Amino acid sequence: MSRRPLCPGPLSGCATYQGCGAGECKGDQKINSEVDRLLDKYPELVGQVPITVQSKDGIVYLHGVVATDLQRDEAESVAREAAGVTMVVNGIAVTEK
Repeated sequence: MSRRPLCPGPLSGCATYQGCGAGECKGDQKINSEVDRLLDKYPELVGQVPITVQSKDGIVYLHGVVATDLQRDEAESVAREAAGVTMVVNGIAVTEK
């Protein structure tokens, strides 16, 4: 497994990313597929920038742009429904304030 720092320079609290070894990321790939499938059921969540899904060790990271806070919250709620999700980090931006 490879380790890469997630931030440049000597910062305290900096996380380290461990790449996947043989077969280690299958669970994350399954979570990504499931979250994508669930989000596809909600066409109203399609915004200016489509929502992208990434996961690592059951933690789902959402990114994209939607129109309202309600849509942002709904996307997070939908992602939590997928089997194997332990946490959702919602990085979706909102255009209407």
